Amino acid sequence: MYLIVDVLSATWTLLTQPEGGTYQCTQSGPFGEEITVPVADQTLTLDSSQFMRI
Repeated sequence: MYLIVDVLSATWTLLTQPEGGTYQCTQSGPFGEEITVPVADQTLTLDSSQFMRI
């Protein structure tokens, strides 16, 4: 799983479920949206409104 934060365009991309050299699930959004991250049998929620654009 990877969370890519692009501070220049103020966006994020979450890549999950790796299989066969690619990621089966991709989520993207602008800063300010909540990011839900599946972790084992739980869900972690990140607040991207705290991310800073440069």
